[in-house]
Amino acid sequence: MYQQFLGFATSFECPHKSVVDIFTIRSFFEKYLAIDPSCNIEPTDWLTFPQQRLLEVTSGKVYYDGLQLEEVRQKFSYYPQDVWLYLLSCQWVRIS
Repeated sequence: MYQQFLGFATSFECPHKSVVDIFTIRSFFEKYLAIDPSCNIEPTDWLTFPQQRLLEVTSGKVYYDGLQLEEVRQKFSYYPQDVWLYLLSCQWVRIS
């Protein structure tokens, strides 16, 4: 039974009791970015990726890379030139 104060819960479940998901590299990118990393990434695909998620999948250290994860991460490490210029111009239009 949960304790409440003014209608708000005062106790929460322990975060360590969460379920652990196991993914292949492909299934992780399909779930997280909705794209198969082995396919070519089209400009429209780049525009649908949240920037925070791109940062999350490309940052951090990989200490052991027996599955070639770094190769997949490199594909998502930076926008193609035309997409980058488009995003930059959109931001300048918003500023103006």
